[in-house]
Amino acid sequence: MLDALGGEPGSVRLVRAPGRVNLIGDHTDYNAGWCLPMAIDRDCWVAVRRVDADRVRARSLDVEGEVEFTPRSVGAAGVEPPWGRFVAGAAQVRGLGGAGWEVVVASSVPPGSGLSSSAALCVALVVAFVMIELRSKAPLLPLRDIVSASSRSAIQPPTQAPAS
Repeated sequence: MLDALGGEPGSVRLVRAPGRVNLIGDHTDYNAGWCLPMAIDRDCWVAVRRVDADRVRARSLDVEGEVEFTPRSVGAAGVEPPWGRFVAGAAQVRGLGGAGWEVVVASSVPPGSGLSSSAALCVALVVAFVMIELRSKAPLLPLRDIVSASSRSAIQPPTQAPAS
């Protein structure tokens, strides 16, 4: 992943978020219901670094297509390919504004398997963006806000597919 991202290794933040299975409460966790999730041995990795540009560029090592957008000028629902909507959603809920980011994503959580691949991706993205902000002396984001931001980026516009 670091080779794919390029740049100085010290400027890159690497974050892992596991997939999960709900032992009880499937599909209630994002509706404010009770659930009992358990992490599994599949995970999503995100590598991110700040760049001097007003754009976000992301690529996946597992899925075709590269995503590039300006955070201020595009809604997450308009980002293509569809997996890039999660990147845009995470950037929007974090309010990245004029910050530039390069992102590489890799995951062993099978999409559409019920193992929370999108949640793992959103958590990894938001935490990676927070880690970069911390390096730049931005204020620390409380854990509850990281969870809330990850949840919003997973549930709101990024998951809305364009009409076919």
